[in-house]
Amino acid sequence: MYFSLDHWKILEADPELVGPKKGRRISYSNVGCHLNNSDFAGPGQNAWVGTTPQQSLMLEPIIESIIVSGRPSSSPLSPRTTAIATRSPPSV
Repeated sequence: MYFSLDHWKILEADPELVGPKKGRRISYSNVGCHLNNSDFAGPGQNAWVGTTPQQSLMLEPIIESIIVSGRPSSSPLSPRTTAIATRSPPSV
């Protein structure tokens, strides 16, 4: 089950999800809308969300470096490119 951060914050604050021992119980029956594995992966697999081909080419060496080393290293990108690549998406 996958949630957007905004949806998670709503669930986290919902007093109806608090159980008798003060824990939160989140289940398919009490969360309302949610994404399953296929719903979550589908938009990326079908290129509805993700990176442009140019962005993918910039990210490929970084991802390969992380896979090979097992951890992030210093970015091989210029400061300007790094700023562009790490910029937050516009809010909707």
